[in-house]
Amino acid sequence: MNKELEQDQFAKIAANELSERFTLPISKQSFKLFGGNYQGKSAGSSIDFREHREFQYGDDPRHINWQAYARTGDYILKLYEEEVRPTVDILLDCSNSMIMTSNKELLTKVLLHFCIEACEKLGASYQIWGLESSNTVRLSKYDCVGPTLQFTGTQGGMIDALHQTELRAGALQIIISDLLFPQDPLLLATTLKRNRGRSIFMVCQDPEEVNPGWDGDLDLLDIEDMSEHTCFFDDSVLRDYYRSYQAHFQLWREICLKQGFGFARFLSHKSLASQFEKEGVLNGVVEVCL
Repeated sequence: MNKELEQDQFAKIAANELSERFTLPISKQSFKLFGGNYQGKSAGSSIDFREHREFQYGDDPRHINWQAYARTGDYILKLYEEEVRPTVDILLDCSNSMIMTSNKELLTKVLLHFCIEACEKLGASYQIWGLESSNTVRLSKYDCVGPTLQFTGTQGGMIDALHQTELRAGALQIIISDLLFPQDPLLLATTLKRNRGRSIFMVCQDPEEVNPGWDGDLDLLDIEDMSEHTCFFDDSVLRDYYRSYQAHFQLWREICLKQGFGFARFLSHKSLASQFEKEGVLNGVVEVCL
């Protein structure tokens, strides 16, 4: 077994273990398009009784409680729990920066496989998109293992890629990305909002980009377009880099908070389970399984 397949198998095992403890935040989302076995927020037509209320114009008369009418002379409606099937669109950033280090690549794959495992355990209708600004593709879960899953794209932004996807109205939209592209977060959030769904951002990060520790004259390789750049770094330059890096993600966090999106950053060198327990649950990106 080659190194890539070993990494994929490890990612699937880790994702399966995570899916035993955590699930996707579907309780925060209303799903209207599919019948299923998940309890929704509205009244529906399952066999599980929910509550009584007075009959209103437009209600289905088949749900009138005629025994209550015989006793009181009032038209009382029996409401039942709504059964829905969650719809989930998984959007994977396939730019080269997602695999800048082996640890970051592993984190990306674990998050992807966790989303797939969680969807299947929920009985969700899900679809996966590999996002590249020039070559966005629809993926099956079998495409997400081994050499079929390619991270070769340059990501000038995600909006062009989103225009090439068939996002479903009202779906839970999961964006797995490092968000390292120069695009206005509000513009992207507005684009996602058009589908009337809820978005959550699972942000992949690596210590080498968070706090790189560069020093002196260095030849750097741009992993997106493979161009080389000679740069000088000292403490002052690194401080500017760190401030800009933190400000970039603080802006993303604020925009997501205002839009009601989930947003959490996950570091590749830390336990993902412990990060799910803290950042993930707190920020509405995952939920603890009941």
